[in-house]
Amino acid sequence: MANKLTINVIQNLPTPHNNVLLKYLLRDKRFKVNLWYAKGSDSKYPWKKNLANQYKKSMIFGTKINLKFILYCLKNRNEKYFITGAGNLNAFILYILFFLFGFKYNHWRDLPNEKIFSLKNFIRNKILLSSNNKIFTHGKEAVN
Repeated sequence: MANKLTINVIQNLPTPHNNVLLKYLLRDKRFKVNLWYAKGSDSKYPWKKNLANQYKKSMIFGTKINLKFILYCLKNRNEKYFITGAGNLNAFILYILFFLFGFKYNHWRDLPNEKIFSLKNFIRNKILLSSNNKIFTHGKEAVN
């Protein structure tokens, strides 16, 4: 059998709706899936179980700059990257580096009601619209 395609799913936090996608990706024998989270959980959400490890053991890269994680992503250009939002510093840095180096990646925008203007959001949106990526989204604000 040929080598499996590695998909790196990078998120700030695990969520039930994203875990539905993960469940089906993990079932597909053509893929090896790496799950990366900035944080494994957050007390502001009511989940009762550890969603970070619901279907597979995940890797926590933290909320501070993690050069080991960033270098892994840059070194493994042949792998696929599916980044959810940019709620953490490391994902934001990856957007910039992927843009500068022309990496192909996928972006899932799952904050449909985001109306907050910030320099970070402005830069991220400009980079996303100019990058070699595919954007998946839902909600009127995210589409706009």
